[in-house]
Amino acid sequence: MRRRFVFLKEVKELVAKGVDKIELPKGARISDEAADLIKEKGIKVIFGTDDIADNLQRNSEFGRSKVLTEKLNTNGGQRLVAVASDGKSETDFVSRVAARSPYFLLFNEEAELVEIVENPYRNIGGGAGPLVAEFLAAKGVTTIVAGNFGMNIKRSLEQMGLEHFEFQGEARKAAQRALGQTF
Repeated sequence: MRRRFVFLKEVKELVAKGVDKIELPKGARISDEAADLIKEKGIKVIFGTDDIADNLQRNSEFGRSKVLTEKLNTNGGQRLVAVASDGKSETDFVSRVAARSPYFLLFNEEAELVEIVENPYRNIGGGAGPLVAEFLAAKGVTTIVAGNFGMNIKRSLEQMGLEHFEFQGEARKAAQRALGQTF
């Protein structure tokens, strides 16, 4: 199941554009910080056929990591696969680690490389896993591939409903496998 996560940055961008209503799929979740800003600015949020008030109350009772939900397609409705990579080319190898990978190569449903993203959390002291998970979810990623996943990033990905699996080999082949294609 694809998930929709609404974070503070996205809500700030909508506020700057003067948006007064947001429509999300039923079951979508919002981070506590984003929910606070939505309430403060009086933005009306519609979850499928439900109103936001009950959902925001329910979401904020669970804490930040469980405030994530049914994903609205920030990538045009397509699956987006992030492959942890040691380099910037689709022929580079999948990184042995997920959260400390130097790069993430983003592939669309046709296994075409659409974006190369430098990992902003590669060198932080601790807690990279959950930050990387949120970073990639905010980019619309639905599946993450790496050589190995630590417990923190696994837990975060599972809470967000993002798919993840381990793969060794070239990044493009990893994306093809994640998309169910043969190579």
